[in-house]
Amino acid sequence: MDNPECPPPILNCEKLKTAHDSLTKGLVIDSDNDAVVLCTSLFHGSCQVLNLNNITSVISYTQKPIVPNDESSCVMFLAPGATKEQSLYIGAEYSNLGDMSYRDLVPSISSRHLKTLEFVHRDSEGATRMVVKAELRSEFKIKFVSGFSYNGYVYFVTTQPKSPKSKEKVTRISRLCTGDKYFRSYIEIPLECQDGLSTNPMVAQAVSRMGDDGLVVSFSPDSSSGSKASALCMYRMENIDKVFAETIQNCYNGQGKVGPAHYENERTCMRTVSVVTTTTTAAVATTTITTTTTTTAITTTTTTTTTTTTTTTTTNTNHTTTTNTTITTTTT
Repeated sequence: MDNPECPPPILNCEKLKTAHDSLTKGLVIDSDNDAVVLCTSLFHGSCQVLNLNNITSVISYTQKPIVPNDESSCVMFLAPGATKEQSLYIGAEYSNLGDMSYRDLVPSISSRHLKTLEFVHRDSEGATRMVVKAELRSEFKIKFVSGFSYNGYVYFVTTQPKSPKSKEKVTRISRLCTGDKYFRSYIEIPLECQDGLSTNPMVAQAVSRMGDDGLVVSFSPDSSSGSKASALCMYRMENIDKVFAETIQNCYNGQGKVGPAHYENERTCMRTVSVVTTTTTAAVATTTITTTTTTTAITTTTTTTTTTTTTTTTTNTNHTTTTNTTITTTTT
C-alpha cells in the first residue's frame, strides 16, 4: 500500500494508502558481493539490496527516495567510484508525482555505495551527485536513455530541452571522471544523427555498445512530431572523447561559458595556462558529434556513410567553448 503524498513508511501518514503497481526502475547484479540492487517506484522510489542466491533475503533496504516514483526514465550501472571501489551510478529523470519535498531529494545523477546506497562521498563541499536547479526541475525534464563506463569515465546519453527556455528536444552525451568526489568534471556535448530525409529534429531512443570503442544509437523524431522516420548512427568513443578534450581546452583558452545552465548559473570561461588532463575541470561543450545517415521510415536496414560538420556550444563546470568538428563514420 502506498500514497505519493505520504512520506516513506518509516514515518507515519494519516492519508489513505491504496494498492499501487510496483514499477522496476533498475536492477543491477553485484557479482563481487553476491548481491542484487533492485529499485522500484514504490515509496517515492526506494531501493534494496538482495541476496543474489536467494532474492527473498534482503541484505539492506533504504527508505530514502533514490529513483523516480512513476514511469519517468532511470538508468543504473556499476563502475568505479570516487573511492576506486565498484559503485552504483544512477541517472534519474525528475518526477512530479506526489510530495515535492521528497521528490526533490532524488538527484539527477548520483553514485552510491553498493551496500548502503548512500552517496559514495559527501561532505560540506558537496557530494557525488548532480542536481537540476530547483526552479527548473518541473519543466526541464532530462530523459536518461543509457549509461555506461569507458576508459576511466562514466557516460550518460540523454534527451532534454535544448536550453531552459527552449521546447526543442536534443540528444546529449555527458561524461564524468570516475574518481571525482564532487562531480566537478561533468561535461556534456550534443550528439546528433541526421537521416537526410526528415525535417524533424531526431532524438535518441536506444543505445548499444559495439565492441570496446563503438557506440550505436537509434534516433527518431520526438513523439510530439507524429513522424515515423528513424535513423541508426554509430560513433567511436575515441572521437567522442576528442570532442570532450577540445571543449575543455577551448574553455581553458577563455572561449565559452561554464555550466550547464540547468545545473548551475552560467559564467564566462576564464583563460588559464593549462593543458587538458583526464582528472580535472568539467566543461560544458560547444562541439557536436553528428553523423549523417541514409534511412527509411520505421524499420530499415541501412547502409550509411556519415560525414558531419557541426558547430555547437557546450558548457563546462569550469569552461565552455565553441568549436567546429568534422566526424566521418560509416554505419551499416
